[in-house]
Amino acid sequence: MTKKRGEYVADFETTTDKDDCRVWAYGLMSVDNHDVFSIGSDLNEFMEYCEQLKTDIYFHNLRFDGSFIVNWLYRNGFSYSDIPYPNTFNTMISKMNQWYSIQVVYDTDKSGRPIHTTFLIVSKNYRFQLI
Repeated sequence: MTKKRGEYVADFETTTDKDDCRVWAYGLMSVDNHDVFSIGSDLNEFMEYCEQLKTDIYFHNLRFDGSFIVNWLYRNGFSYSDIPYPNTFNTMISKMNQWYSIQVVYDTDKSGRPIHTTFLIVSKNYRFQLI
């Protein structure tokens, strides 16, 4: 029996200054237990927490927020790969620039399955407000 992956929702607050475009705040909360959440002001901290969770994380605007994640991945030694090797990521983005997912692979288990976090767009999966 496969253990169900946890589900979280997240959001970034960002600056609008073209010379200082960055995440200045984040919020992350479990869908199943609203007592489990994290808030902070550092994208590095957010990404480290996501690595510990190894779960599915939903954003309302993955195209915008995901661009900060992809930028962070490139700046921190990850590379794009369609094959889930350690320290890689892949994306599902349509030709019309609709962002559906970003899968970040940290490692593989003994059987070769990826140990990963997946960022997804919430509106493509749920038809109701989560929080």
